[in-house]
Amino acid sequence: MMYKELTRFYKEGRIRAIGVCSSLPPHFDAFADVSDVIPAVNQFEISPLNTQKSLIKWCQDKGIEVEAMSTFSHSRSNKPRKEILENPVIIPIAERHHKTVAQVVLRWLLQQGISIIPKTWNEKYLSENIDLFDFELSSDEMAIIDSLDQGRFLNYNPYVSLRKPYICMGRVPKKYRNWNGFEK
Repeated sequence: MMYKELTRFYKEGRIRAIGVCSSLPPHFDAFADVSDVIPAVNQFEISPLNTQKSLIKWCQDKGIEVEAMSTFSHSRSNKPRKEILENPVIIPIAERHHKTVAQVVLRWLLQQGISIIPKTWNEKYLSENIDLFDFELSSDEMAIIDSLDQGRFLNYNPYVSLRKPYICMGRVPKKYRNWNGFEK
């Protein structure tokens, strides 16, 4: 398993940390079968349309840094998600703060303790992405954005893939494939 090799590199000091992507509790159980090193970071899709609250809490409770990916676009595309950037629920919040919708969504992530690395080649958007620290969303505004959750994945859906005999990151032992998700 690749994770076993990453652990070896980590213990040899060749890498400083191990990060994983779109990993769920069964994946972490499979990592624990081959290593005593817990991943430092779990990067997965988080957006107002897919808040992933249970997975965020699970990771944060375990001391695993959560990093958002694909918040505004597909990982293989630069085409923005209009259903977020033109969202009629988020626009009034952005207007109240004199910010863009993207800034409000990035702030929403930061206020949850989530790491962000927004991708852009546009200098205007780069400046906007940095300008997030002169405002704060109220608890009501956070709840309004949270209420948009539809559990909609734009990218890879790790929950569905657990029921298949393989996943994007490699084979998951059979004993972990029947995980039913987080308790509601």
